[in-house]
Order: sequence, then structure tokens, then C-alpha cells
Amino acid sequence: EAAAEILHTDGLLKMSNALRSWEIAERASMPALGEAARRMACDQFEQVAAGDGWPSVPVEQVRALLSDDRLNVKSETLAYEAAVHWLRAQSPPLGAAEVAALLGHVRFPQLPPDFIRDVVHAEPLLGTLEGMRMIARAMEDGSFGGDSAMTRPRCGSSDGVVIVVGGSDGDSIMTGLQTAERYDPATNTWEA
Repeated sequence: EAAAEILHTDGLLKMSNALRSWEIAERASMPALGEAARRMACDQFEQVAAGDGWPSVPVEQVRALLSDDRLNVKSETLAYEAAVHWLRAQSPPLGAAEVAALLGHVRFPQLPPDFIRDVVHAEPLLGTLEGMRMIARAMEDGSFGGDSAMTRPRCGSSDGVVIVVGGSDGDSIMTGLQTAERYDPATNTWEA
């Protein structure tokens, strides 16, 4: 715990070393450092997935990131594209069941219908029986609602936020404040 605190407060834990720090923390049984590094990787996922080191990230970390509700992506398309990019870079390639299991952490019901039609259905990695079954199950989960990983919005998505507009300064009923604030329950934060 002390190591995680030192790295975090001294600014030594950075996006550029978060995945490596996470991996070391897991091997050295340092859960606080591992959690801090994982949270940073989730918070900065778009940069992590765009980095040169993304294809060499261990499958366990890719799986953990894709399954995390805290994964900060503006759109689920980014999670899908990162997963497919990682899968295509693997040598030897993963088997059909492993591909389907990993992509099963992508929240397909949250993808735009045209993206599913034009991109997902054309993806050779998903052209297997396992891939088609995984997509069918994911879309079924999304169609019937409920609270599941497939239907919950990710941290950075615009879904699930509360927008508050207006207000009053207490001086007069006739003069309202011209403000707007956004509350994100996933991160428990407000912003103007």
C-alpha cells in the first residue's frame, strides 16, 4: 500500500507505465498499486489502446479492462475497435472460443445499429459459430433490458448522466440563473 501511495502522490504512476505497473503489482502481490494502475488504465483507456504497447498487453489485462464499468470511453465503438486491434495483433492468433470470450466483454447493445451492420457483421474474427453465438447472446441481453454488464453505460459515455439547467439566485422568482451542470453517477462528479 505504501508503494502505491508513493507512486501515486509523487506522480510516478503515469499513463505511460500504468499497464506495466499493474502487471508488476499483480506479480508482487501489491493490490493497492495494482488497483491504482488499473484505475489509471481505465481512466486513460483511449490513449492506452492507441499506444504502441497495446498489442503486447497480456490477455488477462485486456479482458479486465474491457469488462470494467469504469472503462472511460466516449463510445463503445472505441472499446470494440481496441479489442479487435489487439486480437489482430496476436501471434499466434487466438482460437475462435477465446476471441468470442474476449469480445464478449464489449457492450454490443450500446453500439450504434449502423456500426453493427457495417463493421461488426463484416469482421472476420466474428464470422465463427462462437462469434455469432456471442453476438446473438449480447444483443438478446440488450433487447430484454435489465441491469447487466451489456446494458450499463461505461464511465465516459454520455448515457446515464443527469443534466441540470436553470436555477434561482433567491432574489426574485422572475430572474433565473442561466446555468447548466452535468452529473455523472458513474464517477459521482459534477461539471459545469
